[in-house]
Amino acid sequence: MTDGSHSRVVPAVLALVVWWGSALIGGCPAWAAASHVVDSPRAWLLALHVGQTPAALSPLPLVQGCFTPDHCQTRVGALSVDQRDGALRWDGGPRFKARTTRPARDLPVPDWTPLDAFAVSSHGKPWGVCMTLAHEGVGRSGSFQRWTSVVLVPLAAKARPVAHRWVGYWATCEALVQGASATQVRLSVLEAPSAAGQTWPLRWQVCEGRACVTQEDHRRVVPQPGAEDGALLILPARH
Repeated sequence: MTDGSHSRVVPAVLALVVWWGSALIGGCPAWAAASHVVDSPRAWLLALHVGQTPAALSPLPLVQGCFTPDHCQTRVGALSVDQRDGALRWDGGPRFKARTTRPARDLPVPDWTPLDAFAVSSHGKPWGVCMTLAHEGVGRSGSFQRWTSVVLVPLAAKARPVAHRWVGYWATCEALVQGASATQVRLSVLEAPSAAGQTWPLRWQVCEGRACVTQEDHRRVVPQPGAEDGALLILPARH
């Protein structure tokens, strides 16, 4: 997902997305009326952005340093990330850990050296920081790096700091879209099914202030049978 530019989708593609989202069939967007395949992270991102306004992302430099050989951290703007246990800290503030919607013991262990990080704005106002993480035991690039973690750290909660982490397929900060106001952002996360053979749950995390609320997306997603590139099959939404 990080192709070096970290920019929003080019204007020509955005125009296509707006046109695509405006084509309605029976009251549903065109993409919800028929099955289609997405065969890359970029295609998945475009599918998620239909009818949405992407949040503004500004890349943040990742500066690594060590206090001792086994105690290192990554600086992400005014935020530090302890590479040992993922503890976060705003400059001059207390340490805090990212919350998860599932028990942490059921999730892969993150590699707490971020793959990328961004300053996030919604409706032209600064909202917070977003980071993408790989997981321990998995390569940091290539076909095996399809499951990633996204961490959101809101600025509004600096006095009582909080962060949120989700694990998703092709999860990325670039999936963030604007919410209803400058205080809100929304992140789509495609999660692993609870049992084999089930469709994969696609959920929106609506975050404002310290709290995030989960909303279900009624599109149904399954792996494309026989695909070696990680392609996904998006099935029509149920109404």
